[in-house]
Amino acid sequence: MNYIKFSLFSRSFVTIAMMYILVSCGLKDLPKDNSLSERLTEIEGEMFHNAENLDSLINGLDTTNLSPIAAARINTIKGLAQYNKEEYRNSISSIEKAELVFIEAKDEYHLHISRLVKAFAFELLQLEGVALEMYVDCDAYFSTNGFTTLRFYSSLGLLRYSNLIGIDGEELKKRIQEDSEKLKDPLYDGLFYATLAFIEKNQTLQIDYTQRAIESFSKGDYWAKVYKWELNLLYKMMEKDHSEKVQKYYDQFTTKKYSHTPTLNERLRYKFAQAFLYIKQKKFDDAIKIAIEVLNEADKANDTRAMNECLQNLVFLYVKTGNYKKAFEMREKFVVLDSKRVSELKRNQLFALGAHYKFSELQKDKSNLKLKVQRSILIIIVVSFLSLSLVILGWQLLQRDKRTREKLQKEKMEIQGQIDILLSSFRKSESDNKQLINQMEDVKSRYNKSIRISEFLSSVENREIKNWMEFEVHFSVLLPRWVESLKQKAPGLTPTDIRYCMCIYFNLSNYVISDLCNVSNDAIKSAKKRIRDKLLLADATEIYLFLKAIE
Repeated sequence: MNYIKFSLFSRSFVTIAMMYILVSCGLKDLPKDNSLSERLTEIEGEMFHNAENLDSLINGLDTTNLSPIAAARINTIKGLAQYNKEEYRNSISSIEKAELVFIEAKDEYHLHISRLVKAFAFELLQLEGVALEMYVDCDAYFSTNGFTTLRFYSSLGLLRYSNLIGIDGEELKKRIQEDSEKLKDPLYDGLFYATLAFIEKNQTLQIDYTQRAIESFSKGDYWAKVYKWELNLLYKMMEKDHSEKVQKYYDQFTTKKYSHTPTLNERLRYKFAQAFLYIKQKKFDDAIKIAIEVLNEADKANDTRAMNECLQNLVFLYVKTGNYKKAFEMREKFVVLDSKRVSELKRNQLFALGAHYKFSELQKDKSNLKLKVQRSILIIIVVSFLSLSLVILGWQLLQRDKRTREKLQKEKMEIQGQIDILLSSFRKSESDNKQLINQMEDVKSRYNKSIRISEFLSSVENREIKNWMEFEVHFSVLLPRWVESLKQKAPGLTPTDIRYCMCIYFNLSNYVISDLCNVSNDAIKSAKKRIRDKLLLADATEIYLFLKAIE
């Protein structure tokens, strides 16, 4: 009998000792004091308008013995810092880690801050459908709970999409302006005017809004933003005008005091502005020298955006100077680089969408179970030492462990059912979003192509394109697969016939065609009749319709 009592006592003692160790380990995750939480609150209050210094703010934090919530809040701030450095994958990963903790803790406030940061990344990754969904959700939450500062940023996101989704833009502008007046910081006025410049179509108004944004940022000494928008203003002015006044503005740019060290991308953009000015002033050789210099620097820095711009302009410049070999060489480099850029964008988009729709209830359950067990053990120890003997305590713990296992098994079965429902919903949402993305990309592509065709035809009509070789280079850039498609549909056409078909595709007059091909009007009329007979078509109108139908 004594042996049995001793055995029970020993087992109970070992059980309690093990529970004490588990509780001690669990308590390490609890915050020791409120100083870190208070500092995080301060950083969160300035994280959006002091985004350039987030790394230094985070590095100054004491991250020993972090609670899960504190770690998640730091991950959200890291996500914004990574977004500012264009590290979109890292940014989204940091935010996803934070979101799981906030969902588990039912912390709606910090969850919506993290979703706002993620919306920024999704917007720049051209995932407009998902980004807009997040902006709408955040705006509704911040409006309901009276978070004016945060609502300002979500409202700006909605304003950028107002033309796309049919939101009442004027009403939204009025609300944003009211919020800006309440916040009483020139930063918010600057961000508001910068957004208006972004969505405005009228070039004069774009310049006006950009100047207002610069004035507001200057009042608040936000020099990084002043420099960025001064650069934007320079480019907008050059697009509208390329007189000596703009050249003088460019020359005086570096003499201004901004209290800001330009980034590599900003320095490249400034250099390239001079090449842009030379193009406008028809100083093509000077523009080529600067464009090549910027291209080499951008290549060393692996800045594909700057390289793309340089290569596009070098194609144009070499055509203007008659160096068609170089023009084709630059075009080939552009095609390869653009293909890589598009592939990288697609990979980032797929990663972002996968991260967005990934929702593991099993991981949440493990985290919840760990917290429940730790709390339960702590309560059992306290109650047992006050009211029960060690033997009874051990028996109760065995029974509780059995019930916990049964409950866990039941919860796992329920969670599996929820996962199946979520996966079904994910597949449907993913399909809808892909369709929306494809539609928006198609519209954007067609819009850009129509602008380039309009500029090309204007150059032809104004005799800026003076011979057939220039015409053919531009045609191949705008419609790279058209000639091959025509040969497949009408194999009987000669190279000369195809040349006339390229002109008829753009509905050029006989007079313009005669200049380009250096032939008489009668020859053109005869050629059109010959082509019509080969294609078995009734009149010239049918030729035009036939050619337009070829992709």
